[in-house]
Amino acid sequence: MERLREVESGKDARPVFAFATGHYDNRDAEADAHRPLGTDDYLLTYTRNGAGRIGHADGDFLTEPGSLTLILPRVPHDYGVIGASPRWERIWVHFQPRTEWADLLQLPELRRGIRYLYFHDAELKSRIEARMLDVHRLATLDVSQGRRLAMNALEEALLWSDFENPTGSSARLDTRVRKAVDLISSDLRQTLSMARLAKHCGLSRSRLSDLFRKQTGTTPQRFQEHERMIAASRLLVTTSRSVSEIAVDVGFASPFYFSLRFKRAIGVSPRAYRERSSTSVGKVKSE
Repeated sequence: MERLREVESGKDARPVFAFATGHYDNRDAEADAHRPLGTDDYLLTYTRNGAGRIGHADGDFLTEPGSLTLILPRVPHDYGVIGASPRWERIWVHFQPRTEWADLLQLPELRRGIRYLYFHDAELKSRIEARMLDVHRLATLDVSQGRRLAMNALEEALLWSDFENPTGSSARLDTRVRKAVDLISSDLRQTLSMARLAKHCGLSRSRLSDLFRKQTGTTPQRFQEHERMIAASRLLVTTSRSVSEIAVDVGFASPFYFSLRFKRAIGVSPRAYRERSSTSVGKVKSE
């Protein structure tokens, strides 16, 4: 935290963060920051509780719980809490985006250089909040691949946000593919055959497979396993359930096979992931 404040306090330099995350629950002026030159990176903030004030030359605005605010590089801004009982719980990340994220960053522009999206769908809001929590948790994980895992979680948060972004590519997602995604995500314990998915979507198996891959970049089976791994990683950190119980929760009859797939996807075993992970509200991770 001290390193971050020291960088931000520079009068003649624009802050540069290669990658930094934080989860703050501010109830006082410690939430304030003033950046007259902006930063040299992207700043994405998810407001979880309370409200934050974002200052901009075109006028201030307030963030709402369940919203993402994206501030582009070199955009002068300031922010802080407001009101008689100020509170602003937020999860934030400074980052340099991957090249293929260009379309995912096209959130509705609220001010010049500041983009904002509020999520009306409760399930979608829950997914994005979980992914943003994962971004910070993985970034502070004491493993060599922590930053890459955090970037993957950030990409997933942006992908899910695209579903409600009125200008995003998912707004044009084929309704039949969306039905498949929703069915897969509705219960990760279920075993879904291509025949069942295709019938649910009103398509042949070959047509669904081709359309799903073209629009999501992966297969239904890989999409389901990815969702299972994300859910498992969250359960390992936020519950005391055994690895065997979590395996069943996310659709694996064999704890051994679950552990193999988890290690292949995440890089460490479920037990090691639980031991090395920790909730880290108020910590800053930067590289």
